Amino acid sequence: MHLQDMTDKILKLLLCFSCCQPCLLFAQDDIRSISCQPDFTPSPDGFDFLSGNNLQYSVPENTQISDIHITRLPIFDPGNPDENNWIYQLANRLHIQTKVDTIEQVLLFDSGENYDERSLQETGRLLRQQNYFQDATVQPVSVCGDDVEIEVVTRDTWSLTPGISFDRSGGENSYAFNIREANFLGRGKLLAVSREKSIDRDSNEFLYDDLNLLGTRNTLRFGLSDSNDSFSQFIDSGLPFYSLNSRHSWQFNLLNERLIDTLYFRGEEVNEVEHRLKAMFIQYGYSTGLRDGISRRYQFGYHYEDSSFADSGALPPPVVFPDDRKLSYPFVAYELIEDRYATGFNLNQIYRTEDLHLGRRLHHRLGFASEALGSDQDRLILEGSYRDTLHYSDNALWTHKLNWQAYWNIDTQSGENIKISYESRYFRRWSDRHSSFIRFEGTYTRKRNSNEQVTLGGLNGARAFDNRYQVGDRRMILNLEDRLYTNIHLFNLIRVGGAVFMDIGSAWSPYQENGSDNDILADAGFGLRFTASKGASRQVAHLDFAFPMTNIDDPVVDSFQIAFNVKSDF
Repeated sequence: MHLQDMTDKILKLLLCFSCCQPCLLFAQDDIRSISCQPDFTPSPDGFDFLSGNNLQYSVPENTQISDIHITRLPIFDPGNPDENNWIYQLANRLHIQTKVDTIEQVLLFDSGENYDERSLQETGRLLRQQNYFQDATVQPVSVCGDDVEIEVVTRDTWSLTPGISFDRSGGENSYAFNIREANFLGRGKLLAVSREKSIDRDSNEFLYDDLNLLGTRNTLRFGLSDSNDSFSQFIDSGLPFYSLNSRHSWQFNLLNERLIDTLYFRGEEVNEVEHRLKAMFIQYGYSTGLRDGISRRYQFGYHYEDSSFADSGALPPPVVFPDDRKLSYPFVAYELIEDRYATGFNLNQIYRTEDLHLGRRLHHRLGFASEALGSDQDRLILEGSYRDTLHYSDNALWTHKLNWQAYWNIDTQSGENIKISYESRYFRRWSDRHSSFIRFEGTYTRKRNSNEQVTLGGLNGARAFDNRYQVGDRRMILNLEDRLYTNIHLFNLIRVGGAVFMDIGSAWSPYQENGSDNDILADAGFGLRFTASKGASRQVAHLDFAFPMTNIDDPVVDSFQIAFNVKSDF
């Protein structure tokens, strides 16, 4: 396809983005006064979370919290005729509902404290982060004199998920069988066992995740996995900065794994090496809390990492064999988070409350790896990220983020392991059920180890091409989508959406041939989106039909590609 034809198609799609009359992207905050209620009445089973999470309340200053009411709603609403049947009500009875004390462990306020709307809003966000809730809200329900009563409303998910999943993208298949309990005995603990056959390997896995260890704010997570060519063992425990006003944190983790790193050319495996990694990380953090709308955190710790490589014996290793590397270094880190949030819906999910961080977030870590501490060479270590909102209005949201990593080798006076990536996302809402989306992502690497590649294909944005169709040390990709969030709710279990899309991008290196006939890949297509409204996962299933617009004469490029993937968002 000629460049002029591609340009015309892009301009037509962008014109479609701007030809409609916009409506509200986010529900407008409704300020509601609270009266004195002598008797508490819990929220009904049909409580509307999408409306409730956009309310603000007028509560007098110096009001004290007198009572906290926990209202736990069932998975299926018996007041909804579509859900009031024997199957769904049996599911309600069989499900172990989240325990009251499990919910109380998440709250950032207590009886006897002064009312603080910010703490209520942050508590709502923390509750909605738990996968065992479909949705949650925190609201004042009665103000009598200097006393205010608070209601915490949650709706459980069906947390036990025996599953079979199947993915097809880039002409390759993968499948998984798993049993996952996201709310073990109603205590918020996650247990998962899985068997997976993926593009790269077959594996068995066990995972345990506890966000409130022994009823505290401490966390514990450990996992074991074993496959035909690799294994992984890890344990991670700590006390996170669980709120913007938290003052202390600590973290400790260990990792031991062996995996196969594979290199590709035109989507085919051409080289591989066995990669052994042993790592330890320990960190302590201190914060001055939330001041003037900013939470600043200071961290220091120690990191050890030992990477070694060997011939896998299956495929030949790269021409330049990867360098073994040992890092042992203390570090300091700084983090800044701006307290600026909003809620929306029908952005990355379908008819589900979405918490949006609109403020700045910066994290930067600086370490010194010394031979005296066991490193193979003296290096400075720099890692960090920054994200912010460029534009936010009633009908538009534009965010961006930057990530960086680099080593400065003091012995050789040169940079190593350099990776810089940038992503920008723009949403434009035309109606509650119709929006447009633009995503740009760019990645640049330099002097990375030879077991690593930057790739582009069906897995990461060029949906009509094989996985890892192009390779190099840098990449740019532009995704354009027009999205429809339908009111189709299959069996009141599966929400359905759809999209038309265009992808344009390239992965390349100025130092080597990537095997692609055309430097720029382009495709267009359409797809369906499915998400489980009652399930413990917020993942979205994608069924896409993509048609290449470039490289159509390449024998390894099919005339169309059918891809089924499960992703974290729409």
